[in-house]
Amino acid sequence: MIIFLKDLRKPTIIFSMTLILTIIITYFICLRIGFDPKVLLDDLGVGSVTNQENPGAFEMFAAFFTNNIQVPLQILLLSLIPIPFIYTLVLLVNGIMIGGVFYIYQAVQLTHGEGDALYLIILKDFLPHAIIELLGFIIATAIAFRVNQWIIRNIINLFRQQTKLPIYYPLKQLLFYSVLTFTFIILPLILLAAIIESYITPVL
Repeated sequence: MIIFLKDLRKPTIIFSMTLILTIIITYFICLRIGFDPKVLLDDLGVGSVTNQENPGAFEMFAAFFTNNIQVPLQILLLSLIPIPFIYTLVLLVNGIMIGGVFYIYQAVQLTHGEGDALYLIILKDFLPHAIIELLGFIIATAIAFRVNQWIIRNIINLFRQQTKLPIYYPLKQLLFYSVLTFTFIILPLILLAAIIESYITPVL
């Protein structure tokens, strides 16, 4: 298990940098083009996570957790498709949405003088929960990389007669380690992020 976690370290770093770059590039593209914040908000589909008008903290927690746990599940499901890096689309879409939301907050603050400055929004409303939440997404993407790599290499090896691509884990071991990592690392991260976002962030 320790070796498996060490094997996730490199893709975790790479996907972390990819996500950060996606957020930054999206923000500056929006800034350069000058999208209408209201139109962009509608296009991104950003809104309340619940159908209630005045949800309590627990309702917000349940909604945040339910919405966010779907992201790593989607990533892992896409990894079963034998197309390299298709699973990264989920992470990239999240990065694009975050960059777009940053632009919206900045545009509204500059245009109407409403709300906090962007750096305060990032520090107070975003970073406390997002670092933990996004880490869960990134680790899921790193697992997806290993699963997808295992599938693709086995398919390629079916057509190779001599030199085979290395397969680092038997299927049962790969699935076992992936389930353990999801249960004891990703799931608690998403749970903790939902708690912070619903109970702590509103009072900051």
